[in-house]
Amino acid sequence: MFGFNHGLPLLNNLCKIFDVILLQEHWLSSNDLCKLNYVDINFTSFGVSAMNSKMENGIFSGRPFGGTAFLVKSNLLKFFTLIEVDAESGRFLALRYCRNPVDLILINVYFPYFKLSSDYTIECCDLIAKLECIVNNFSKCQVLIAGDFNFSINNNSVGYNLFKHILDDYNLQCCDNLNHHLSINHTYHHNSLSNSSWLDHFFVSNVLIDNKTCFDIIDDGSNLSDHLPISLSFLFTDCSPITNSSPILPKPSPVLRWDKADLNKFYLNTSFFLQNIESPNYLLSCNACLCTNHTNLIDSYYENIICALKSSDSNSIPRIPPKSLKNFWSPDLDKLKQISIDLHNLWRMIGSPTQNSLINRERLKAKYSYKLAIREAKNSSLRVNADKINSSFLDKDSSNFWKCWNSNYKNSTNTRPSPLIKGLSNNFDIANAFRSYYCSTYVNSSDDHVASNEFHDLISNPLYSDNNVIAAEVADIETAVNQLSMKKSADPDELFAEHITYSHPSIITHLKLLFNIMLKHSYVPKRFTSGIIIPIVKDKRGDLTDTSNYRPITLSSVISKIFEYFLLNKFSSYLSSDILQFGYKPSTGCSNAIFLLRRVIQHFNDNSSNVYMASIDASKAFDRVNHFKLFSILVQRGLPKYFILILFN
Repeated sequence: MFGFNHGLPLLNNLCKIFDVILLQEHWLSSNDLCKLNYVDINFTSFGVSAMNSKMENGIFSGRPFGGTAFLVKSNLLKFFTLIEVDAESGRFLALRYCRNPVDLILINVYFPYFKLSSDYTIECCDLIAKLECIVNNFSKCQVLIAGDFNFSINNNSVGYNLFKHILDDYNLQCCDNLNHHLSINHTYHHNSLSNSSWLDHFFVSNVLIDNKTCFDIIDDGSNLSDHLPISLSFLFTDCSPITNSSPILPKPSPVLRWDKADLNKFYLNTSFFLQNIESPNYLLSCNACLCTNHTNLIDSYYENIICALKSSDSNSIPRIPPKSLKNFWSPDLDKLKQISIDLHNLWRMIGSPTQNSLINRERLKAKYSYKLAIREAKNSSLRVNADKINSSFLDKDSSNFWKCWNSNYKNSTNTRPSPLIKGLSNNFDIANAFRSYYCSTYVNSSDDHVASNEFHDLISNPLYSDNNVIAAEVADIETAVNQLSMKKSADPDELFAEHITYSHPSIITHLKLLFNIMLKHSYVPKRFTSGIIIPIVKDKRGDLTDTSNYRPITLSSVISKIFEYFLLNKFSSYLSSDILQFGYKPSTGCSNAIFLLRRVIQHFNDNSSNVYMASIDASKAFDRVNHFKLFSILVQRGLPKYFILILFN
């Protein structure tokens, strides 16, 4: 790779073609190995760093180095097992692929570079001994050893002479000569010295090689490394199926770039689409109506609003695939990348001349300009973020400070969900595993007949009635919309808060009418009750394959959030809580509770008293709260009947 950043442009292309990718010289520290997991959403990484001892000895200076890694397609992950890593120097990583009828050991290696000293021989012998030990431990398996060997296959090579006995002892074959139609005869090229050599190799068990085994050297203009990738393809037959018959899952929704949007165009689009929606004003004449036809009209009206907002963004808001955005990337870098690729392809077409070639000089110049531009753009982005962090710190803006800090420096090594949950790797099976677990923790409030009967007695009391339904006003809707948080994930309808904020003011009129109709009918649209559940890791050091180590977070409808803010603002006087409650209340939190606790302890200690404390953590507390008891409390507090019914329904 010659560094993760240099190898990334080509690595993205390789992920579209291959199932397993072996990387050497990624230069990542152990804390940064998580970056490999985000190269492609369909791949999972196994990696080891070569910089652990260097980082542990003090402040790191100089160029990073070494490291090996695998990228494995996630749908094949259940067939792979990690068997050994070189945690000390990061020079090898070994996996086992076991899938009927194939049982294969894959060893990814990075040999030391040649130097005229006994240290080179000692290092090579030590590494070869470790590789031989792995092969011996799995003597019944086929073997594939591949990577950057830093030696050529000839008898004048010291490294090859030390290594070649493994080929004879374990019936391994070098794959360099499998393809007789290669136009390139090297895997490493030093542009400044015009020096080329073949340093990267595949060595595999003889039984794996047949007429369908394909070897190639990959020549791509987006490659910024001085090494050319090599590939080896096998065709394994009679394998067990990867997955059972499961539905095809939809691709993740694209991310909308509101910072690059044509907001004027979006505004005009929403003006056109929203003003063409037919408003069911006649539904306002109803009161406590439960007509099915009317509830269907409410659902239809809501869906028309959603459709209008989504139609408005189609040609005004740029879209990108999830996790594909580098915060420093720009159209200029795209242009330089394409120039580099085009010149490289042209150079290959005319025979790859190196001496006195204008095309070659322009190719190298374009490649250097592309690499330099990436570096400068990244450094510029880091400087801007550092300025933001510094400014937030000086302004004592803790919220913005941690937001900037986490977006740039937070280590997410252990926060990414495991690709295997209870031994399952298929997305559909994993979703069903979470569904089963969350169903098992669900508590049905109706099972408590006492609480259910109490609520129904209260709500059906003839004395408890209200004919005067409050009306939502424009100011109420605007206040609720302003409470929405921007730059959040899309809701189940693929709407963002920005859809409402940047829309034409007619959206306020439509929401006002929708909410008033909902209050009149004590009914919310069916889409309000649907959400996307995202499992979030609870304990980063716990078992990431256990469903109980994940907390479910639900992404709900943006318009339902506006409606909730509206209700909270209107009825906040009824919803007060104890002054000693610090959670889930504005302007209070853990810091207030900790301050009070410390002052209480200090008070009794100052008066020569001992303090004994006990803390209680109720398991599944929110899941076990009975909804009927909550509704009964709201009735007893005097909240209007239509408010209770709209929550209940």
